Amino acid sequence: MNFLIADTFTDSLAHLAAQEQKVRERVEEIVTPALKPASQPAKPKLFGNLRKFELMAFSVPAEWVEDVPAADEDTLFDVIAHLPQEAHKALLKLAVGEKVEAPSPRRPDRSLRPSRRPAPVPHPRRR
Repeated sequence: MNFLIADTFTDSLAHLAAQEQKVRERVEEIVTPALKPASQPAKPKLFGNLRKFELMAFSVPAEWVEDVPAADEDTLFDVIAHLPQEAHKALLKLAVGEKVEAPSPRRPDRSLRPSRRPAPVPHPRRR
């Protein structure tokens, strides 16, 4: 008795295995360094001339004092979006060339202070 079905099956498996080997490919990723166009000059920093305490006088938070001087035309709106409204307005005016005076320091509200010192609390052992 001949087993033609089995022979055909094993032939089919061998044929499929051969096809699978043909399909396998080796894929490699080739990393190329990104090239910067040399024709574009660096854009000037808008607030590079301001010192840290001057920026803080315009209500720039201490966390952003390092990032604000590095802002140029392209990154200005990205930076000021994270700042308080007072700093936002002042930096926009400075960016277009207007003079901006730092806000004067506020005097403490004396109505919040107690008018006189509270009476001392006696020590529990001195009674």
